[in-house]
Amino acid sequence: MIRAIESQEELKELIPIIQQANLPVAQAFKLTMQNAPTNPAFITEFFFFEGMELKKHSYFGYFVGEKIVGCIAVQPISDFSYGLERLAVLPEYQQKGYGGLLVKFGEETIKSRGGKKIAIGIIFEHKNLLTWYQKQGFILTGTKKFDHLPFTVGFMEKEL
Repeated sequence: MIRAIESQEELKELIPIIQQANLPVAQAFKLTMQNAPTNPAFITEFFFFEGMELKKHSYFGYFVGEKIVGCIAVQPISDFSYGLERLAVLPEYQQKGYGGLLVKFGEETIKSRGGKKIAIGIIFEHKNLLTWYQKQGFILTGTKKFDHLPFTVGFMEKEL
Protein backbone atom coordinates (compact mmCIF):
# COMPACT_ATOMS: atom_id res chain seq x y z
CA MET A 1 0.00 0.00 0.00
CA ILE A 2 1.22 3.51 -0.80
CA ARG A 3 0.08 6.52 1.18
CA ALA A 4 1.13 10.02 2.16
CA ILE A 5 3.69 10.34 4.94
CA GLU A 6 2.81 13.32 7.08
CA SER A 7 3.61 12.61 10.73
CA GLN A 8 6.99 13.68 12.04
CA GLU A 9 7.65 10.15 13.31
CA GLU A 10 7.01 8.49 9.95
CA LEU A 11 8.97 11.17 8.11
CA LYS A 12 11.97 10.45 10.33
CA GLU A 13 11.63 6.74 9.43
CA LEU A 14 12.28 7.65 5.79
CA ILE A 15 15.79 8.95 6.43
CA PRO A 16 17.48 5.54 7.00
CA ILE A 17 15.45 4.06 4.13
CA ILE A 18 16.78 6.74 1.77
CA GLN A 19 20.31 6.29 3.11
CA GLN A 20 20.32 2.48 2.88
CA ALA A 21 18.75 2.41 -0.58
CA ASN A 22 21.33 4.82 -1.98
CA LEU A 23 24.45 3.61 -0.19
CA PRO A 24 25.33 0.83 -2.70
CA VAL A 25 25.28 3.36 -5.56
CA ALA A 26 27.34 5.84 -3.55
CA GLN A 27 29.90 3.12 -2.87
CA ALA A 28 29.96 1.94 -6.50
CA PHE A 29 30.61 5.48 -7.74
CA LYS A 30 33.00 6.33 -4.89
CA LEU A 31 30.77 9.11 -3.59
CA THR A 32 31.49 10.49 -0.15
CA MET A 33 30.08 13.13 2.15
CA GLN A 34 33.02 15.30 1.02
CA ASN A 35 32.65 14.97 -2.78
CA ALA A 36 28.85 14.56 -3.00
CA PRO A 37 27.29 15.90 0.22
CA THR A 38 23.80 16.18 -1.28
CA ASN A 39 23.69 12.55 -2.42
CA PRO A 40 20.74 10.78 -0.75
CA ALA A 41 23.08 8.19 0.81
CA PHE A 42 24.32 10.97 3.09
CA ILE A 43 21.03 12.72 3.80
CA THR A 44 20.79 14.14 7.30
CA GLU A 45 17.70 14.90 9.32
CA PHE A 46 18.42 18.62 8.93
CA PHE A 47 18.80 18.40 5.13
CA PHE A 48 15.73 16.16 4.85
CA PHE A 49 13.44 18.56 6.68
CA GLU A 50 15.05 21.66 5.14
CA GLY A 51 14.34 20.17 1.69
CA MET A 52 10.73 19.56 2.64
CA GLU A 53 10.35 23.14 3.78
CA LEU A 54 12.22 24.88 0.95
CA LYS A 55 11.20 22.64 -1.94
CA LYS A 56 7.70 21.81 -0.75
CA HIS A 57 8.27 18.06 -1.01
CA SER A 58 5.30 15.76 -0.44
CA TYR A 59 6.44 12.30 0.66
CA PHE A 60 4.71 8.99 0.04
CA GLY A 61 5.63 5.66 1.55
CA TYR A 62 5.31 2.10 0.33
CA PHE A 63 4.14 -0.11 3.18
CA VAL A 64 4.45 -3.86 3.54
CA GLY A 65 2.19 -4.49 6.48
CA GLU A 66 3.05 -1.77 8.99
CA LYS A 67 6.63 -1.36 7.74
CA ILE A 68 7.70 1.44 5.40
CA VAL A 69 9.99 -0.18 2.82
CA GLY A 70 10.19 2.57 0.21
CA CYS A 71 9.35 6.17 -0.53
CA ILE A 72 9.16 8.87 -3.15
CA ALA A 73 8.82 12.66 -2.99
CA VAL A 74 6.85 14.91 -5.33
CA GLN A 75 8.08 18.49 -5.70
CA PRO A 76 6.36 21.32 -7.59
CA ILE A 77 8.73 23.09 -9.99
CA SER A 78 6.24 25.29 -11.85
CA ASP A 79 2.49 25.33 -12.47
CA PHE A 80 2.61 22.27 -14.72
CA SER A 81 6.01 20.73 -14.01
CA TYR A 82 6.97 18.57 -11.04
CA GLY A 83 10.03 16.74 -9.85
CA LEU A 84 10.23 13.22 -8.50
CA GLU A 85 12.90 12.91 -5.85
CA ARG A 86 14.18 10.59 -3.17
CA LEU A 87 12.89 7.40 -4.79
CA ALA A 88 14.18 4.74 -2.43
CA VAL A 89 13.42 1.11 -1.67
CA LEU A 90 15.23 -0.82 1.05
CA PRO A 91 17.78 -3.17 -0.53
CA GLU A 92 16.04 -6.32 0.72
CA TYR A 93 12.79 -5.18 -0.96
CA GLN A 94 14.32 -4.18 -4.30
CA GLN A 95 13.65 -6.12 -7.51
CA LYS A 96 10.01 -6.64 -6.46
CA GLY A 97 8.47 -3.84 -8.54
CA TYR A 98 7.98 -1.44 -5.63
CA GLY A 99 10.07 1.31 -7.23
CA GLY A 100 7.97 1.23 -10.40
CA LEU A 101 4.79 1.33 -8.33
CA LEU A 102 6.09 4.34 -6.42
CA VAL A 103 6.89 6.14 -9.69
CA LYS A 104 3.39 5.37 -11.04
CA PHE A 105 1.88 6.65 -7.79
CA GLY A 106 3.98 9.81 -8.10
CA GLU A 107 2.77 10.27 -11.68
CA GLU A 108 -0.88 9.92 -10.63
CA THR A 109 -0.35 12.35 -7.76
CA ILE A 110 1.22 14.88 -10.12
CA LYS A 111 -1.63 14.48 -12.63
CA SER A 112 -4.17 15.03 -9.83
CA ARG A 113 -2.40 18.31 -9.01
CA GLY A 114 -2.59 19.49 -12.61
CA GLY A 115 0.95 18.52 -13.56
CA LYS A 116 1.79 17.81 -17.19
CA LYS A 117 5.50 16.99 -16.97
CA ILE A 118 7.93 15.27 -14.60
CA ALA A 119 11.61 16.15 -14.44
CA ILE A 120 14.32 14.13 -12.69
CA GLY A 121 18.08 14.16 -12.36
CA ILE A 122 20.21 11.02 -12.12
CA ILE A 123 23.84 9.94 -12.12
CA PHE A 124 24.31 9.67 -15.87
CA GLU A 125 27.07 7.10 -15.54
CA HIS A 126 24.66 4.78 -13.70
CA LYS A 127 23.50 3.04 -16.89
CA ASN A 128 21.21 0.55 -15.10
CA LEU A 129 19.30 3.43 -13.53
CA LEU A 130 19.17 5.30 -16.85
CA THR A 131 17.72 2.22 -18.56
CA TRP A 132 15.26 1.64 -15.71
CA TYR A 133 13.88 5.17 -15.98
CA GLN A 134 13.67 4.84 -19.76
CA LYS A 135 11.51 1.74 -19.22
CA GLN A 136 9.29 3.90 -16.99
CA GLY A 137 8.77 6.24 -19.97
CA PHE A 138 11.35 8.93 -19.18
CA ILE A 139 13.43 10.49 -21.96
CA LEU A 140 16.99 11.75 -21.51
CA THR A 141 16.92 15.48 -22.33
CA GLY A 142 20.51 16.41 -21.54
CA THR A 143 23.56 16.02 -19.37
CA LYS A 144 25.74 18.41 -17.45
CA LYS A 145 29.04 18.05 -15.62
CA PHE A 146 29.08 20.21 -12.51
CA ASP A 147 32.49 21.14 -11.09
CA HIS A 148 31.43 20.27 -7.54
CA LEU A 149 30.20 16.74 -8.38
CA PRO A 150 32.28 13.67 -9.28
CA PHE A 151 29.74 12.50 -11.87
CA THR A 152 27.68 13.83 -14.76
CA VAL A 153 24.04 14.65 -14.06
CA GLY A 154 21.56 13.22 -16.55
CA PHE A 155 18.33 15.15 -16.93
CA MET A 156 15.21 13.17 -17.84
CA GLU A 157 11.59 14.12 -18.43
CA LYS A 158 8.27 12.44 -18.91
CA GLU A 159 5.16 14.04 -20.37
CA LEU A 160 1.94 13.06 -18.62
